[in-house]
Amino acid sequence: MIKCNKSNVMKLAWALFEGTTEVGEFEYIEWNSIEELQNAKKTFALCLKEAWGHEKHVVEMMRQDEERAPKSDQFKAWNWAERKIGVKFNDLTPLQKKQNVDAIVQQFGFSKSVWFCAIKAVEQLIRLADNEPEYWTYEKIA
Repeated sequence: MIKCNKSNVMKLAWALFEGTTEVGEFEYIEWNSIEELQNAKKTFALCLKEAWGHEKHVVEMMRQDEERAPKSDQFKAWNWAERKIGVKFNDLTPLQKKQNVDAIVQQFGFSKSVWFCAIKAVEQLIRLADNEPEYWTYEKIA
């Protein structure tokens, strides 16, 4: 379960309060009327409310990404790459597999297929696991 990061909320709230962002630029505060928005003064309370709204949005996006990960092409490609190479990483979540493939896709500038990138991602994690066995474990399968 993904939770709000209170430290990030406070950091963002202070950055908003001390920065040049105007109240009218806040995205996550709902105003009852235009007059209420126009008369609003930038206070730390408003900045905190905006920061909480932002953090809730980020958490919701992460939750949706986690829900969609098992159905993603990246996850399917990772599982295919594991079978192709003959290994199995038991301790990775679908989201971690998707994120590993996404990182390789970005590294190649979106010029390679997701299947190619999945092979590279699995090979990269195998090298990491061989160098740092306390963090990553895998088993070889036939």
